[in-house]
Amino acid sequence: MLRVVNMVPRLQSGETNQDSEPNLAVNPANPAELVGTAFTPGVAGNAPIYVSTDGGATWSLRNVVPGNGSFGTGDITVGFATTGGMLYAGTLNGSTGRLNILRTAGFTSTTVMTVLVDRASEDQPWVVAGTVVAGPDTGQDRVYVGNEDGGLRPRSATVDRSLDAATAAAPAGFAPFRVEQRTTIFKDGPPVRIALHPDGTVYAAYQRWASGTFPNLDVDVVISRDDNWGTGNNPFSALAEPAAPAGDGVVGQRIAASRFMRFNAIMGQERLGADLAIAVDPRDSGTVWVAWCDRVGGAGGTDWTLHVRRSTDRGRTWSADLRTITNAKNPSLAITTRGVIGLLSQQFTGTRWVTALELTGDGWATAAQNLVLHTAPSNVPTPQFLPYIGDYVRLLAVGEDFYGVFCGNNTPVAANFPNGVSYQRNANWATGTLLDIDNVTPVTAVSIDPFFFRCTEDVLQLAGLTDVGGMWHTIRHPDGSWQPFFGDVKGVESNDPGHFSAVACAGVNDELQVVGLTDGGEMWHTIRHDDQSWQPSFGDVKGQESNDPGFFSSVACAGVGPDMQLVALTDVGGMWHTIRHPDGTWQPFFGDVKGVESNDPGHFSAVACAGVNNELHVVGLTDDGRMWHTIRHDDQSWQPSFGDVKGQESNDPGFFSAVACAGVG
Repeated sequence: MLRVVNMVPRLQSGETNQDSEPNLAVNPANPAELVGTAFTPGVAGNAPIYVSTDGGATWSLRNVVPGNGSFGTGDITVGFATTGGMLYAGTLNGSTGRLNILRTAGFTSTTVMTVLVDRASEDQPWVVAGTVVAGPDTGQDRVYVGNEDGGLRPRSATVDRSLDAATAAAPAGFAPFRVEQRTTIFKDGPPVRIALHPDGTVYAAYQRWASGTFPNLDVDVVISRDDNWGTGNNPFSALAEPAAPAGDGVVGQRIAASRFMRFNAIMGQERLGADLAIAVDPRDSGTVWVAWCDRVGGAGGTDWTLHVRRSTDRGRTWSADLRTITNAKNPSLAITTRGVIGLLSQQFTGTRWVTALELTGDGWATAAQNLVLHTAPSNVPTPQFLPYIGDYVRLLAVGEDFYGVFCGNNTPVAANFPNGVSYQRNANWATGTLLDIDNVTPVTAVSIDPFFFRCTEDVLQLAGLTDVGGMWHTIRHPDGSWQPFFGDVKGVESNDPGHFSAVACAGVNDELQVVGLTDGGEMWHTIRHDDQSWQPSFGDVKGQESNDPGFFSSVACAGVGPDMQLVALTDVGGMWHTIRHPDGTWQPFFGDVKGVESNDPGHFSAVACAGVNNELHVVGLTDDGRMWHTIRHDDQSWQPSFGDVKGQESNDPGFFSAVACAGVG
């Protein structure tokens, strides 16, 4: 499932800022908690972050970043610790231009973030945070901020590192460590990108400006590594090239050498020259991927080509290009716990910017799945400053899911979003017009907005009952593989309702909701959350309702929009309906479906239901083997009468004894 969301809140509907160069943090301990950033102006001397507590469905602003210039901060990136919920940020202060490394324990708070580091002459801070989860240092936040440190030129690729950043007073253990060990023409490139593995392996990728005369540069793409969280007095020195002639014996393995870049060349109204990304496989710290862009045609060329390569031996040797994209920028890489690789990039077609997410399970050995997130004219709007859409985007993987952020033209035209989008800011989609806060007045101009997206695997999950009343669960993945074992659902719940005799389940908001009936006709409910955990105990559905229809004998459920809706039959052939809302509340009573229909087909003995176009379709079988259908519409009304399905067909297969249904498309 793919969801794209314009992040500008409704209360900012009238804004026309160039909210470019986005970044994103997802709390691994609670992926519903997210923080985004962009070049968005703030108020009262502080710049904002974008905050979501519902998985990215809605966003609001908090003006908590010290320093607010004409477009908010300078460069800003963010990262959550693995546990504990601490948020870290690296910024170029919007008022002073100085590097600030920031911290807050409450990402939704309106309290200004704590400044841990304040230093001059820095560029493009890139934050990656993690928490030690085993051993004597358990609970310590390890934070890394890659940056180009002007104070260390000409060897300026740097990582600021803290081994215990969560609670100490400023500078909270942060100190800069130079990772560039070779000479440069006068500096390294702005991007220094970090990849952190839970076992303590830390990679740093950077661009060495090896030769040339600015802006025409011959650049090496280099990677350094540390095998123990960057500890010790000489971190990031675990990876060196072999001695000549195979290499030069210097710390830092060159992935690609002498690649031509014309720094600050323009393509599609955007500047070029600082494209770099890195990701480490969460299943194996020795497998690392790097992406960058350069001009394959050299000084006389016109291309800007994205390259992706892989190492499987901790960065010592590298593949040839496994993926190239011509005239693309802003690569970002991430890898899920199932080994699916995501590549986010923005490609210039000559007239449009196209933002796409590629997904591959085999490293592009076969064609990747390509999901176009956004496409819009490249000449609208006119730039207010550079970068136009940004010098970077960000893609993250949390568990089996991808989360990302990009910036682009905010015209509300459905064709610009081939996989759909939702806007918080007011818009008239019929006319393709942005509207002000009053939802009437047209906004004066199209502008650049940040967009969030989330991409989850479309998996089959099933729940089955055994003859002894147990409940078991498994998953079939898109590649055809199955979860290697059935999971005992009762084994992860704190209560046992008894012998289950009927079960139904539905996918709702990326979660599996399960409803079971016991031999006593009671109804129980649980949820498998998106983070793979289960609701701690079965919930008594009848206990949430004000009426008790009696002994339930059959049940069906479906996701309808954000709700889980269920239909159950009683032993006397009645049909009853209720709803579980996204906030965990239930409709306060079971609704009598027969009571809202003008006809009564008789004693229902089997039932199925499905969500289709935000409506609930219900199919029931009666004791005489007939099939009946009704609909609960999006406006909460019901179809006036049960429809005889056999009456719509030209043949009669006979006595129906079981039924199932699904929404398709």
